[in-house]
Amino acid sequence: MAEQNWIYTTNNPHGFRLNSLSEDKRERYISNVLTREFSSTTVLASVKADYKKYEYKLNKKISSSLAIGHKFLAQELQIIRDKKPENYREKIEAIEGVKRRNQLLQMLDKYMALSQQVEGTVDERVSKVHEAFFKFPHQHGVVPEPKRMANCIRKFYEQHLPDYPIHFIVVHNDERSSEMETGAHPHIFVSTRNRKTGKRDLCSKLRQSVNRYLAAHPTEVKLWNPETRRHETHTISNIEEKMVGGRATAKLQGIVLQDMFMEHVRDNFQELDIRWRTSRKRKVMAFHKQYEDAKKPKSDRLYNLHNLLEQRAAQLKSECQNLKDVTQVKRAELSEIEKNVRTEEIYFTSVKLRIEEKETELNSLEKCVKRVKGILSSFLTPYKKLIEAIVANDKPNTVNSANECLQHHYIASPEGKNVILETVKADVEAINELCVAKDIKDVFNNVKNQMESSTNFHNQIEYKKSLPKMRI
Repeated sequence: MAEQNWIYTTNNPHGFRLNSLSEDKRERYISNVLTREFSSTTVLASVKADYKKYEYKLNKKISSSLAIGHKFLAQELQIIRDKKPENYREKIEAIEGVKRRNQLLQMLDKYMALSQQVEGTVDERVSKVHEAFFKFPHQHGVVPEPKRMANCIRKFYEQHLPDYPIHFIVVHNDERSSEMETGAHPHIFVSTRNRKTGKRDLCSKLRQSVNRYLAAHPTEVKLWNPETRRHETHTISNIEEKMVGGRATAKLQGIVLQDMFMEHVRDNFQELDIRWRTSRKRKVMAFHKQYEDAKKPKSDRLYNLHNLLEQRAAQLKSECQNLKDVTQVKRAELSEIEKNVRTEEIYFTSVKLRIEEKETELNSLEKCVKRVKGILSSFLTPYKKLIEAIVANDKPNTVNSANECLQHHYIASPEGKNVILETVKADVEAINELCVAKDIKDVFNNVKNQMESSTNFHNQIEYKKSLPKMRI
């Protein structure tokens, strides 16, 4: 999405795509900006230190002159300090009543010599380029045009810092995923050097703008009073008031700048309902609480080590209790699960035993059926001959076949005897209706009666075997 990044300059206010420049051209452009801002003119640190020392002596001399009522000398020394005239020695020599004149002139000679060495050099500690950006959070769903966003932040700096050149504005639109449409935001890069005075005082000018805004829109701040040892609410109209002070000054300046820019954005995007979220208010309140608390004695601070350890101990104690509660609940759940598992295991074992019993019964039954089938199969051969002999009214063969059938019944197992008997009994009625000799029919009926008698006898024996025996 690099093709959606734009750059706007003073010479090209309509902007152009950043990727339309080659890497070399981009580097040359940045190099030109840095060359203008970061001068190579430097001086030894010892020279700067000496200059500051003599500047302090001169200021001290001005203060002492005012204190003893020598206002004219103080005024001339101020002119020498600020304008550094070449005829400074003549000015001092022309003033009457100057004590230790030669010592003062020697000090001024040294101060002027050092000032010539330091003049035009750069303080490496001072920032050279100021960067800022603003961004609509994704949750607002704002998708503004890049040029409109660039103009918005440019107008803000032109309104409040008109004497500080804007190098360029870059609108980023690639710090997001391809599925998102929001997130585009401009970065502005401004020189900290005042084009009129040549001083790098952008930060102080920003503070002046903040103070003008506070004068028109005073804000309430809770500040720590070391005498009463309590937080007190004050209405602040200037962040340089003594009651603010310290790091709170810089933090409060940043908060007010955000308020100023928020009003500016509302004016430039009137169709949008842009407001601070509740969380931002909480952060501002937290800032007051945290930084003003730092002014208390360590033992009374909310954020001291003792309180921190107590809070951490309370947190760990709470976490430990929560873990105990969770452990107790989990143990109860585990006990219930184990109980259910044991119940299921008992049930499973009983089912398994029943299955094994049924399998044993089935195997036994299958063996029995197999044996009965064998017995019945061997019995049917002579039995078929018996039926054929009866139908043929052939008494000799009927008797022979009948004896053979009785022999098979005799050697059969109890189950086999029952099956053979049922087979014979099923044919009794049909045999007795045949038109054959009565004595032949009597042979068949006699076979049935003998089989029936023998079967009942063996059944009674098996029954007696299964009866429980009485102990004497």
